[in-house]
Amino acid sequence: MDRFVDIENISFLDFKNDKAVYDLVSYFLQKGKSKICILAGSESFSCETKAVSGYRKALEEHHIVVNSENIIRTHLTKEAGFRSCLMYLQKKKPDVIITTSHSVTLGVMESLLVMGYHIPKDISIATLGEDNWDKLNNFQHVIS
Repeated sequence: MDRFVDIENISFLDFKNDKAVYDLVSYFLQKGKSKICILAGSESFSCETKAVSGYRKALEEHHIVVNSENIIRTHLTKEAGFRSCLMYLQKKKPDVIITTSHSVTLGVMESLLVMGYHIPKDISIATLGEDNWDKLNNFQHVIS
């Protein structure tokens, strides 16, 4: 589910990651937040490619040049999200970080903490990550 497999006679159900990210980017741009980056998984996953496609489309339609440095491909783990975001934050400070995975979001949150940023005061986070049924998590300031 959510990752297309090219096999005949297989049903496929996906989430419209392209539209979701498009809508998120458009929303933040309307709020005056133009420095937006996305942390996405491998290009071999259709859902990740769609998310990046929605990101690009929203920026282009708002006449903003897409900077490839703001598209961060990473493994979909907490550790990879932490490492990738920490390296990015050493060069740039975005207004918004969009992630495509709950695990990556956890890593991003840790990297922001290490760098002394506050969510959402300094940097907003939005994620397409899995919905959690537990209420004991640190996602109260993350758009999910």
